[in-house]
Amino acid sequence: MSRTHLTKPLDRQPLLRRLILPVLARVNIGDITIRHHYTNDKFHLHSFRHRGYWFHGRQREHDVMRGFARLVSVGSTVLDVGGHIGYVSLYLSSLVGDSGRVYVFEPGTNNLPYLSKNVGCKANVVVAPVAVGEVRGLLPLYIENLTGQNNSLVRDFSTLRENEAAAHVRATRSTLDVSVITLDAFVSDRNLHPEFIKVDVEGFEYEVVRGMSALLQAHRPRLMVEVQRNKAEVFQALTNVGYVPFTPSGRRLRDAMELPLNTFFVHAADHVGISKIEDACS
Repeated sequence: MSRTHLTKPLDRQPLLRRLILPVLARVNIGDITIRHHYTNDKFHLHSFRHRGYWFHGRQREHDVMRGFARLVSVGSTVLDVGGHIGYVSLYLSSLVGDSGRVYVFEPGTNNLPYLSKNVGCKANVVVAPVAVGEVRGLLPLYIENLTGQNNSLVRDFSTLRENEAAAHVRATRSTLDVSVITLDAFVSDRNLHPEFIKVDVEGFEYEVVRGMSALLQAHRPRLMVEVQRNKAEVFQALTNVGYVPFTPSGRRLRDAMELPLNTFFVHAADHVGISKIEDACS
């Protein structure tokens, strides 16, 4: 029986989680290697901090992963903004194939060693150890030691507190000044034509969107944006330039307040992309 099946009941038992997770935080086996559930690559992670990957297995955000498969084509150039330890990056690498390229942006010093190890053997993946935002410069990155997934350029990011409560473990935070770039500048400097962009930046998504206005107009890439803050602003910024939002299951959205955590955006002129995302509903 797989490790995922053994632990799955814990996900449905709050009392058991309250008892077991603090123990796992203190007594764990450290770094482990599993097989990536979509690509079968070796995947290096910490047994407690990154437990979501082995705990939920293939069911973790499965609808979002299916969305990537529908909208990312072989040979594409993909920008993965917020790479964490490379789980999605590896999947995107497999989708674009040898003729494509994935650029992964990750500024967290707690995540970069795992990310580099996980994607280091992939010739079609480039890691950029920087943050992404609206303007170039330096900003404080708030680094947490709970999962590394809630590192944020947003001070007192509320989702971290929610995840602390769910894990029944208190996180500590440190601050590090990191370089921030814009996607407009990155794409222009390298003469790239991105076909797909994933944005998962823990509350800083609106700033990322504002920093890629030129490339949205020029290239109309398909998008997946994790929207945690500024829903109305993200919705307005993208719909104003012709984008249509969808749930991962393919339902078209009409209002900013409908946006789920993970929202796909396809330009209205991209009839093939809209057809592919809507196919999930049929």
